[in-house]
Amino acid sequence: MDAIYGTQKGRINRGDKVFDALRGPSRDLHYTDEVVPQEAIGTGTGLVARYFGNLAHIPVRPGTVKFTDGTQEVVDNGNGLLTGNVNAAGTNTVNYATGAYDFTFAANVAAATAITVDYEYKSAPSQLKLAA
Repeated sequence: MDAIYGTQKGRINRGDKVFDALRGPSRDLHYTDEVVPQEAIGTGTGLVARYFGNLAHIPVRPGTVKFTDGTQEVVDNGNGLLTGNVNAAGTNTVNYATGAYDFTFAANVAAATAITVDYEYKSAPSQLKLAA
């Protein structure tokens, strides 16, 4: 019997196998924790350097955000500003509460190049209450 993931998280797609009856367990170790590896945010066209949108999991932990196209890297400074390979004329911010981001790479991203983000988020505290 195969077991599958029920939701999308980072590079893990809904329907991917958690456990394959013939191959064994998946190697995606971060599905059950607060780490989101390689969440896809776009694909380069060779004409664009600006990317904006919302991260899938919120609230985001300050100081953990890293966008990359494999060559350029943009990271947050823990105060909502994105630094690294950015164009200084860009907005270059991330909102930790909403997951909204807006940044401009220093150079256009090459055609067919994947743009991903790694980050951590704060999962909701347990709502369980123990009986007295």
